[in-house]
Amino acid sequence: MRPGTGIAHKACANLCIVGGQPAVLATYKPVEGASFILLANSDGTLPPEKMYDYVALPVELEGELVRLDDLLIFRADWSKIKTQ
Repeated sequence: MRPGTGIAHKACANLCIVGGQPAVLATYKPVEGASFILLANSDGTLPPEKMYDYVALPVELEGELVRLDDLLIFRADWSKIKTQ
């Protein structure tokens, strides 16, 4: 996807997520060796639909980073999301 930021990315990413592609957090610097981290609810299930409002925007989000083999998963508390 190019560009990978802004309104064009938001629309395209939301279409992909609605179509069944997993939502990921793209990082500017690797976190534990990964540049992309799978997003989930705090219980490990799919993120809520309210996440669509925040796609492609800088946000603050609290949660737990867990490793499943070579995959990093951010289990987020979506009730505490803040825009920057």
